[in-house]
Order: sequence, then structure tokens, then C-alpha cells
Amino acid sequence: MATDDNVSPPQARFVRPPVGELLRHAAPHVAEASLIPVAVFYATLNTLGLHAALVCTLGWSYAMVARRLIGSERVPGILVLSAAALTVRTAVALATSSAYIYFLQPTFTTAALGCAFAASLICTQPLAQRLAVDFVALPSELLAQPRLRRCFVHITVVWALAQFANAGVTVWLLSTQSLDTFLLARTVVGLAVSALAVAVSAALFFEAVRRPAVRPANAVPLALAR
Repeated sequence: MATDDNVSPPQARFVRPPVGELLRHAAPHVAEASLIPVAVFYATLNTLGLHAALVCTLGWSYAMVARRLIGSERVPGILVLSAAALTVRTAVALATSSAYIYFLQPTFTTAALGCAFAASLICTQPLAQRLAVDFVALPSELLAQPRLRRCFVHITVVWALAQFANAGVTVWLLSTQSLDTFLLARTVVGLAVSALAVAVSAALFFEAVRRPAVRPANAVPLALAR
């Protein structure tokens, strides 16, 4: 059977998934990584003291890794890194008996992450694009579009600014507020800044893929990475 070598293969375009599906996918990770550890620390701090709070929070992180291993589930790389970083934080805080040092340590990581986002702007793939393809299956035809790359450059700038803002606010709160106020305020501010960054990033991305310049003919549904 003859084929026409001049016929281009069908291309794919992005189809935005329902917002509810995105929220259902993200909510467990937000709760597991942010909300529950803060609640565990706060509850244990007010009942058993600082050392117990440090150990219990670390135990929560280990339990999340163990649960996946026991259930033969894939352990997300970010969870492994989080557990490793928390181990170092806890060891230093236990050695110094200082909650200030415990909460100050992640600030350096946050600032470094902001620098990483900013530095990646000179690379072929900005960091936001590298992270996006880890969590979302994007058609290669879309990733090849210059306009989409510009979109990821803008998103990378957004996340660099968000990391610097989080680090700055954390240091200020830690230096001026009580521990109880700090825990509440940092959680609220951190989630608010991250939510704003997500909203801006989503708006930039959906606007980029909505335009005809990055929208080929055939639609292929987006698959959320598991």
C-alpha cells in the first residue's frame, strides 16, 4: 500500500483538564507536605515540648515514606528529598535545642531554590518547564513551540520571586514574632504566596496553549502524572 511521504504526522494539542481534577490531584500532596507536619509540630510542642515535636514531625515524614514502601507504591522523589532535609534539620535542632535554628534552616533552601529558578533562565529549558514535565504529561509538539517556552520563562520568573518572598517573610516573622504566631503566620503566608504563584502560572500557561500559534489540529487529553 503506497504512502504519501509529504503528509505530516498528526500533531497534538493541549486540552485543559477540569479544575476539580487538578485540585484533587494537588490537595493530598499539599496536606501531606505542609499542613499536617505543621499541625503535628504545633500539637506536640504544646503537650510534650520542643524535642518531642521535632522527633514526631520527623516521624511523620518517615511514616509517609514507609507507607508507600509497604504498599509497594512509588515513592515521589520530592518526598525522599523532604525526609532527608528534615533529618538534617532535626539533628541540628536537637543538638542546639533551638526552634529558631530549626525553622531558619529551610529559609536557606528556599532562597537557594529561588536562585536556581533565576539561574535556569539562561538554560535551554527553564526550571519551571523541567518540573512541569515531571508532573504533567505534555505533548512534545507543544513543548517545541517557541511561545510555550516563553511562557515557561515567565512562569520561572514567577516562582523565583515567590521563593524569595517566602524566604524574606519567613526570616522577618521568625525574628519578630512568637513561635505560635510564627507557625500560623508562616503557614498562611506560605500557602497564600504559593497559591498566587500557582494561579498566575496556570493563567500564563492556559493563555499560551489557548492561542492558535501553539494549537495544532488534533486533541490529545492531558494525563496527570501519577
